[in-house]
Amino acid sequence: MSLIVDVNVLARVIVMRSDLDFGPVSGRLFTHAATAARLVHGGKLTEEYMKVSSAIRPLAALDRMGRVLVCPKAAYEQQLGFVESSGICASDDPHIIAIARAMAVRLLCSLDKDLHADFTNPALLSRPRGKVYQNATHEHLLDRFCKEVAAQRAGRKP
Repeated sequence: MSLIVDVNVLARVIVMRSDLDFGPVSGRLFTHAATAARLVHGGKLTEEYMKVSSAIRPLAALDRMGRVLVCPKAAYEQQLGFVESSGICASDDPHIIAIARAMAVRLLCSLDKDLHADFTNPALLSRPRGKVYQNATHEHLLDRFCKEVAAQRAGRKP
């Protein structure tokens, strides 16, 4: 499973690992199990991450564990051009939608309601539509996406 973590919850996911709402996400990132998650970022989101000083060491640890995927610049810029020119985004985060499109990521951790609307908008993300994790009641999304990854690794359909 790959997921995108908005900068507005980054510290709650990778620094405060026992956060009641985002601890389950942290657990999926920092585990060594087959159902481990990968954090995807790139472009402007990477720049935003680097401004959160408390997150730099945990990000490096995730990278060493093989839990980080960085969106290639060319794919990011191509998708960002599409998203910005579409005029569809309600949020000020077209860079996150661009990463999701370029890397086929359909799970977002965020508390930004406008970004939620964009991430779940089928005109921006479809096949499958994006899902948003906001709190521990959404842990079923982690279970669903992680089961799909574990099944793919085992060579069978979920």
